[in-house]
Amino acid sequence: MKITMEQVTIQIPDRPELLGLAPVVRCRECKYYYPQNRGVESWVCEHAFGLPDPQDHDFCSYGERREGR
Repeated sequence: MKITMEQVTIQIPDRPELLGLAPVVRCRECKYYYPQNRGVESWVCEHAFGLPDPQDHDFCSYGERREGR
């Protein structure tokens, strides 16, 4: 028996934590993400266990949203 897309119904709860999901804080929104002063556009993560060469769209489990964002 084949199931078509019209027959599939997915109900996603309004609260993502019910699925075991956590909100993601991208590097560009994180309080540990700062420009590095080397004359070129380069950024650094100042968290002790953060990413070694973070990009704007990256994220990790240590991210914390900056105040005001």
